[in-house]
Amino acid sequence: MVFSYYRKYMISPILFSVKDPMMASVIPVWYGSNITVIDKERIDTSLFDPGDSFSALNKNLLNHTRCKPELFVFHGGVMTKDGKAYVFLANTKTGKSTLTMFLSQKGWTFINDDYVIISKNNKHVIPDSYPMHLRKGGLDYLKAEGIHLNNVIYIPYLYNKQEESGKYIVTLKPISYQELPINGIFMLNRNSEYNGQQRIVKEPSNLMLKKLLTASLHTYSLQENTVLFVISLLEWCYSVYYSEATDVISLLKVFDSYENS
Repeated sequence: MVFSYYRKYMISPILFSVKDPMMASVIPVWYGSNITVIDKERIDTSLFDPGDSFSALNKNLLNHTRCKPELFVFHGGVMTKDGKAYVFLANTKTGKSTLTMFLSQKGWTFINDDYVIISKNNKHVIPDSYPMHLRKGGLDYLKAEGIHLNNVIYIPYLYNKQEESGKYIVTLKPISYQELPINGIFMLNRNSEYNGQQRIVKEPSNLMLKKLLTASLHTYSLQENTVLFVISLLEWCYSVYYSEATDVISLLKVFDSYENS
């Protein structure tokens, strides 16, 4: 089967071919609208074939992606509320997807939990839909909070068929498709030790700049215009220290009331 992969920040789509029938069947579920089936029957040996490994496929897609120069892409999640975008940046396996799913059930509108596209021209967030991917721990946490999701698809067939590497795929509605101004870029720091010490703070600019640069989804050459653009985002950057998703909602309410006062 031949697929075309495309995200809004890419200059052109990437074509690849898959022989493994199980892999071919789960790719559209995993990537959602980012994937188009070009030919269900044809196998093109001139194109990359990931075999049965999402790890190999993701690595290949990242390596072959050419980004539009007017856009910058972070690895993170983004939600919207009251016409503004809230960007959440965090390392893998730190609860970012769980938090965005939690917020989506508490009146926030989902945009993405994997990548954040920001225009260099007006610093607006460019929405691009992508299915939500949750680990078992995240799903269990949400259930404990009384959130029971419908239409969840489990894919165990992820990294070389390792069962523990599976994820739960959820397609969220409503999804915002409107370009939005940034209300804040929040660096997430989750730890049970922060219970009672939850806070949103401004960190030193050099520390926040380093975090922003390391949070980019793709490798960018550190040309002057790129660095200046990232520096221009520092005015919206904050660190969030929390232990539970409910903490973040409380912190953001205080943050918003302060920003709007």
